[in-house]
Amino acid sequence: MSESEEEVQVIPMPKFRIKFTDMPDDKQEKCIRLCDEANKKHKLDKEVCSEIQKMIHAEPLLHDPQAGWHVIVGQHFASSITYKTKCVIFFELFHEIPKSFLIFKTE
Repeated sequence: MSESEEEVQVIPMPKFRIKFTDMPDDKQEKCIRLCDEANKKHKLDKEVCSEIQKMIHAEPLLHDPQAGWHVIVGQHFASSITYKTKCVIFFELFHEIPKSFLIFKTE
């Protein structure tokens, strides 16, 4: 391997299933990875939500100072939301305890 070639380590995606989204693929992947990381750090759903909020505000791809991101985490919930187009994802992460994540942006 030459000096100009760098080894790029690809971190595998966690096991997940998208239930609904209209987000671009790059934002979907970022949201799923952020949620997986926060879920591994914390046990309580409210702590996971707070951590995801902090991570979204620190992430340049997702940060928007004029709009608010909302995060809902749990095993069983229902919702009816109004959101900004191309800014919603609803998915499940399959860990020891499967959890659903709903992340959306409003104006």
